[in-house]
Formats: sequence, C-alpha cells, structure tokens
Amino acid sequence: MTVIWGATFVVIKAALATVGPFAFLAARFLLAGALLAVLFPGALRRLGARGWARGALVGLFLFAGYAAQTIGLQGASPAKAGFLTGLSVVLVPLLSVPAGRRPAAATWPGVAAATAGLLVLTLPPGAGWDELGRFSAADLWLLGCALAFALQILAVGRFAGTASAEALTAVQLLTVALLSLLAWAFLEAPAQPLARTLEGVVRVAPALAMTGLLASALAYWVQNRAQAFTSPTHAALLFTLEPVWSYAFAVLLAGERVASRPAGGGLLILAGMLWTEWVRSRTGGAADAAAGTGSPEAARRKPAWNPDTGAE
Repeated sequence: MTVIWGATFVVIKAALATVGPFAFLAARFLLAGALLAVLFPGALRRLGARGWARGALVGLFLFAGYAAQTIGLQGASPAKAGFLTGLSVVLVPLLSVPAGRRPAAATWPGVAAATAGLLVLTLPPGAGWDELGRFSAADLWLLGCALAFALQILAVGRFAGTASAEALTAVQLLTVALLSLLAWAFLEAPAQPLARTLEGVVRVAPALAMTGLLASALAYWVQNRAQAFTSPTHAALLFTLEPVWSYAFAVLLAGERVASRPAGGGLLILAGMLWTEWVRSRTGGAADAAAGTGSPEAARRKPAWNPDTGAE
C-alpha cells in the first residue's frame, strides 16, 4: 500500500492542476467503489445493515481525513502538512488505550523513531525547527486530518474480519465518493460548473485510473484484509513508509537530488519499523495480543463471519 501511495504523489499533484480536489476525490473513489461493487455483488447483498453501517463509518473517517488535509494544505507549507498528517502514527496507539487495546510498551520506541523520522524527512533543507512552533488555523485542520486517519485505522482494525473485506471496502469507498460529491457541489461547483468539471475529469483519466484502481480499490482492500491479522499500532507504523517511498520515487523518477536530512529521516522511519518487527519476532506476537489482534480475542472474532453464507 505504501509503495503505491508513494508512487502516486506526483500523479495526484499534477491532476489537481486540472480538476478540483473534491471533484478528483469523488471520481477516484466512485471508480474504486463501483469496481468492487461490480466484482463482488453477492458480498454486498449479504453484508447486512450492520456491515453497511460499519463500512459507512470507516468511509466517514476516511473522507474527513482527506477533506481536512485538502483545507489545511491551502494555508500550510507542504513540509508541515506532511509531518502533521503523519502524526496519526502517534495518535493510533494513544487512542487505542481508551478503546481497550493498549499497545505493548516495547512498541513505543518504534513509534518515537518513526515520528522523529517524519519530522526530519518532511522539513525541507534550510527550514528552521521553529517552523513547527508557529501554529495557524490550517495547522489545526491538518491535526484534524491526522486524527481522522487515526480513527480510520482503528475502525478498520475493529471491523476487519467481521464481514467480507470486499464488501466493507466497497461501502467505505462509495461513502467517500458520495461525501466528496456533496463537498464538490457546495465548495467547488459555484466556481467550476459541471461541464467544466467533467472535462477536467476526462483529461486526468490516467491519473484517476491509477489512483482509483491501485491506490484506492486495491490498497484499501489490502488494508481491510490485512488489519484482521495485526494491531492498529503496527499498521500505523507501516503507513509511515509512505513519505519514504514518495521521496524515493522523487529521486528515481523526478530527478530530485538526494539530501542528507530527508535520507536521515527515512532511515529513522525504517529503524522504527525494524525495531517493531524485532519486538514482534522476540515476543511471538505479544505486541499484537496486547492490542487485541493476533490473540485469542482476535481468533474468536474470525468465525463470526461465514464467507459462504455471509451471515454473522
């Protein structure tokens, strides 16, 4: 997932020069959700009201994250936006405690290393550390973005394995598409009518295909499948690899020069990953057991959904 998301950064940035962000999100997630709905119609029919409600809740968090990020980027530097958005890696284990999924103490050094790596990676060369001390309304929106993404990771961790991953993912993506369409109607349509928006959507069709099929349908299906077998904290740590891959692709494909500061940030993030994996290998999954996955509790949750009948 993080490799795909890192590779699409340049593509999305170029597409947003042609079409508004909410119009792009609506088209991207409509394509992704419709694809899964067409491929797995039976799973959607068997999902039930509870499954639809769960998928819609995760989709709401996902849309809130994208919407807050879009608003925040209008008044914050890309560097600070990258760091504040990445703070979901800290919020996930913090929010896991009141949810009854206390992360293992041994995972916190990995969280700290990954957070420090985000800070080093996202601050551009020549930027002073005091930049992080100046807060604005845009920064608050970006913190809200991090909170929304953290809640999305926690919600996926809670619901993964309770129903068909294909059906849950389709509902999540279609929810984002619907809410993005409403945001477009209120925020973008007055300045960019439907005809011009559709023309822009057609012009960015290759970007929509890449982000809709790979970065949305495939990536979020993987998340809904994989988080049934790991903790939300572990997933959030892995997600911090996205800016690392983004920087790597910028160097390999866009000709960006390798700089010591972002390279050092990437190494810190990787160090956090390796520490966490080492802890997991030494404890035999106890870190996930503390979070309610990879444990007897998670094992009891698996048979709750019958893939043949769709019944809970």
